Amino acid sequence: SCSVCHGGRLNEQALSVLINGKNIGEYANLPITSLINEISKIEDSVAKPIIARMSEILQSLIDIGIGYVSLNRSIDTLSGGEAQRIKLARELGSDLIEIIYVLDEPTAGLHPRDTKNLINTLKKLRDAQNTVIVVEHDLDTMLASDYIVEVGPKAGRLGGEIIAVGTPQEIIGNEKSITGKYLGGKHKAETRTQRRTPKDFLLVENANLHNLKNVTVKIPTGVFVVVTGVSGSGKSSLINDIFVNKFSEKVVFVDQSSVGATSRGNIATYSGSFEFIRDIMATTNKVSKALFSSNSKGACSDCEGLGYHKIDMHFMADVKTVCETCEGKKYTADTLRYQYKGKNIFEILEMTVEEAVNFFEEVELNRRLKLLLYVGLGYLNLGQTLDTLSGGESQRLRLASKLHKKGEFYVLDEPTSGLHPSDIEKLLSLLQNLVDSGNSVLVIEHNLDVIRNADWVIDLGPEGGDKGGEIIAEGTPEQIMEVEESYTGQYLKSQFR
Repeated sequence: SCSVCHGGRLNEQALSVLINGKNIGEYANLPITSLINEISKIEDSVAKPIIARMSEILQSLIDIGIGYVSLNRSIDTLSGGEAQRIKLARELGSDLIEIIYVLDEPTAGLHPRDTKNLINTLKKLRDAQNTVIVVEHDLDTMLASDYIVEVGPKAGRLGGEIIAVGTPQEIIGNEKSITGKYLGGKHKAETRTQRRTPKDFLLVENANLHNLKNVTVKIPTGVFVVVTGVSGSGKSSLINDIFVNKFSEKVVFVDQSSVGATSRGNIATYSGSFEFIRDIMATTNKVSKALFSSNSKGACSDCEGLGYHKIDMHFMADVKTVCETCEGKKYTADTLRYQYKGKNIFEILEMTVEEAVNFFEEVELNRRLKLLLYVGLGYLNLGQTLDTLSGGESQRLRLASKLHKKGEFYVLDEPTSGLHPSDIEKLLSLLQNLVDSGNSVLVIEHNLDVIRNADWVIDLGPEGGDKGGEIIAEGTPEQIMEVEESYTGQYLKSQFR
């Protein structure tokens, strides 16, 4: 931190003003849970109405699960879920009514304990004469809702239909509803009762980064490990920042960062499938494979193979218009005359991964495509550009590119984010198969289905921020349930009933 302000951000004159022995920088650097206690100690008649209003705002931030952050925390360091919840807390203090609030997966990154607080916050917004719409997969959130609209039946081209609508109980009773089966408990991911025995351990000693309090922990190998804990308890600091860096030569780290911001890269190019597709097209038609690259000889010269024109709107978001020359197909008319099995290169890239597996016969191409199926991306079009993928899709695409390795230690950061319970089942099967194939798998996760299927659980806490950063429990899921101080253990008990 800065040697002058020590992270307080203000000049020496501003920081010289003290209240109860602390300056404004020191107050702003406290976790919100500590700050609300500190300001309650200020005894001043002028300050009292300010403190009362400030306490309401801070309590709203605590209620939505981000009490572990400080007011000085930079916005660009927040996750998408954290940023969304801060916006939500701001609305709680508003006197506006008859507003429609739309939230996209607000429970992302939340422990079940924090999800309960978030649900109460959403109900407060509703009770203040507002409408709250959430796009969500969390079962507790759905059960707490007044009305559910289920879209399906599957993803991609096989979706886009309204499958069921109604109250949670009506959804549970609807035979067509996939979600209803999980909501009613008729179907749930199977619990693996045979726990694997660790082959060895990787040691992290005296970890003190951020809120970690001199943590020493042994990470088992050859098994399925889950690192969990309430939001802000230190999971990412321990695993992403310390463990992954210390054992970088042994670890395959798969996070949810974008696989590419370019509008030219797509599913086919990233997976390595496009080289084989271009070879097949070139060999079949006896022409150069360069014709079938959208940024080479066969590309539409008007849009340069993008399929659209981008209009700079200066102070507003750019606008994209479909290229009139190629009609969004990216290639010249001459290039589109060449076909394989009755399809030109544009039509091939419009196929989903699942359709492509049945369409092509080339062995290595099929192997790469099946890896995409294996990680649950069969619904994506081969030509879908990388800049349009969600964080979860990017993570699974990156995982697919590394699945050919054996004897690796895979680390995944919240892989269930954005997944429906039925998709979580498929992901669990994938992760268990990775371990059965001789790999080690560690995930940072809050989902109880994933936690109860782990061989080994490491639970951090007890709270977030400066009240976290400790190992609360470690062992099998059954052993975690026996630890009274573990929030995770208490929620796990309901899963084994």
